[in-house]
Amino acid sequence: TKQNDYICSTGQKKTEAKNGGFDLMVELGRLMKKTSLLLGVDPKTGNFEFYKGVDVITPNHHEAGAYCHMEIKDEQGIVVAGRMMLDQLACGSVLITRGKDGMTLFEKDGKITHIPTVARKVFDVTGAGDTVISTLCLGLASGLDITSSAVLANFAAGIVVGEVGTSAVRADQLKDAISKNHGFHTKIKRIWGAFGS
Repeated sequence: TKQNDYICSTGQKKTEAKNGGFDLMVELGRLMKKTSLLLGVDPKTGNFEFYKGVDVITPNHHEAGAYCHMEIKDEQGIVVAGRMMLDQLACGSVLITRGKDGMTLFEKDGKITHIPTVARKVFDVTGAGDTVISTLCLGLASGLDITSSAVLANFAAGIVVGEVGTSAVRADQLKDAISKNHGFHTKIKRIWGAFGS
């Protein structure tokens, strides 16, 4: 298992852009290219110029729509936005989170994967974005491919939105959710160690 492969970064607020936020992200990206480290970002609206060339970015559909100057109303809109972001930001991949409609993953080779939600109930979406980027990066750092890592992140997000307030996903919760999906369970077993078991 590889370790420390990904740095997870949340975008600075707009006011911080005037205080070196852009320069920081440019320098961080430059340093990453000199190493085997990869860079993942959960963006903030208005700061997308910071994120050109990152390995993976995880906007929600509102953030993706704001970047593309469009209102995303359906799957066609998601596809247009995802392809535009992938091209203009020159990212390795784009994972757009879509609330009750799950997630859509865009890869550089043109592959698009729609991942349906597994959430049985939604009480609070607070912290869901942080959960997605951190779990996605955990999967990648553990040797999973980007699609499997996105599916793993989808499971984790489904757990978090079922809780009230900001919450952390426990290892046993994630394992239980995955175990109910037998096809994915076999593939994912190798990351159990990443959860301390």
